[in-house]
Amino acid sequence: MYQPDFPPVPFRLGLYPVVDSVAWIARLLEAGVRTLQLRIKDKRDEEVEADVVAAIALGRRYHARLFINDYWRLAVKHQAYGVHLG
Repeated sequence: MYQPDFPPVPFRLGLYPVVDSVAWIARLLEAGVRTLQLRIKDKRDEEVEADVVAAIALGRRYHARLFINDYWRLAVKHQAYGVHLG
């Protein structure tokens, strides 16, 4: 029997912006976006941890689905909604 690789999503994702700063996360959340991704590239975990923490806090405040791109250890440590790898 066929089984999908991923579980079904019980809601519409809608617009799914991918941005590189907490400032953009804040703007988009204020505009009503509720699914988004923080994508900061080519930095060490120590360099981005404060931004990851701030973005996750904003996501929680707005009840948003915030994915952290690549920094999976920080995403797990700070309990992000999700992580994008690749």
